[in-house]
Amino acid sequence: MYKQGKLYAFAATGFLYSLIVVDLYRKLVGTNVESIRNVVYIFFFALLLWDMYKSKHLKTMLTIVGVMLGLFIFSILLNPGYSEVYTSSVVLFISRLWPAYYIGKYTEDWNRLSKFVLLFSPIALVYAVSLFVIPDIAGGEAYATIASNLAFVSLISLFASIYYKKIIGLPIAVVCLIPVFFYGTRAFFLGVIISLFLAYIINTNNKKVLLLSIFAVIVVIFLTIGDTIFDQLYRWFPDSRTLKMMAIGDFMDDSNRSHFYKRLINYLEDHPLSMCGLIGDRIYLCPIGTTSEILSNFSHNCCLELCMNFGLPLGILLNIFFLSKLIKSIKLSFRSQYTINYIFMLILGAGFLDMMVSASYMGSYIPWLLFGLAFSICKPNISIIKTNNK
Repeated sequence: MYKQGKLYAFAATGFLYSLIVVDLYRKLVGTNVESIRNVVYIFFFALLLWDMYKSKHLKTMLTIVGVMLGLFIFSILLNPGYSEVYTSSVVLFISRLWPAYYIGKYTEDWNRLSKFVLLFSPIALVYAVSLFVIPDIAGGEAYATIASNLAFVSLISLFASIYYKKIIGLPIAVVCLIPVFFYGTRAFFLGVIISLFLAYIINTNNKKVLLLSIFAVIVVIFLTIGDTIFDQLYRWFPDSRTLKMMAIGDFMDDSNRSHFYKRLINYLEDHPLSMCGLIGDRIYLCPIGTTSEILSNFSHNCCLELCMNFGLPLGILLNIFFLSKLIKSIKLSFRSQYTINYIFMLILGAGFLDMMVSASYMGSYIPWLLFGLAFSICKPNISIIKTNNK
């Protein structure tokens, strides 16, 4: 009987690191980027596809592809004239979103996978250090890319270095998280902190006392010397978008998201039964523009995005379904201490917050990875449970 081994762990790890590899190559070399990206993505996709076939999950995964392709066709009929936009979205789904769900749902040995992520953490370290050595690398709108590229592999590496007592990996993971705080989005800034808290409290008996103590300490620090700390840090790291907003008091500014929210909510109030289809929120917000411009204008809230794509009644039902799975997974994770529960909590904190204020389930692999983990925890496979204790 086939069992996932080192080849699968390498494939899944490569998938998680592929964004970093491609982005690092683009910023340091900058030639033939598209060719390099395609080679990297296709290589790890092929390895994951092979595992789907050998583990007899290919039929189930192809069913998901079939359903999504049906939704894409339905959406194209609703929104004719956007063939390039939908072609780009289909390619992204098959190459990035679909494999992420497979990794979350069907990884049998999270021990091995987390160790592989730690083993390859020097790649993330080079990427993180380059952000400080070459400041221009963090300029422009790259902050969101930096955060999503580094946050999750760094969190998993940090967990693995502590959980398996691989002390040499601890400073690497910590250094890799620094750019997430300095150069990343505010959602990831807060989300990483929440992730660390969630992963820690499932391993302690005094959860309420611990949480209240940590919260009290943070509040006291912010109220007393917060402004001084942020002003000084901003002087040291003037390219940090997050520190700049903290220093000038704009940390809670919504970066014009409220404009998107108002337009979409007004549309739903006027057309509650109307389905815009997949990517429909983007087409409504930016009906005229290049493919890149249309795809970059989206809901910035996955719950709102579902309602726009599927109509208010079905969108609400889908939100209730997915949120109920997350809640059930959280409850089960607090009762267990398997590796998969720690990984789920680490991704939940940063991932869910990002989904509420920044990410799109049609543009980011994180929602697919997160819900793959949630479905795996809610309906565990016996072989997965047995291989995920310490």
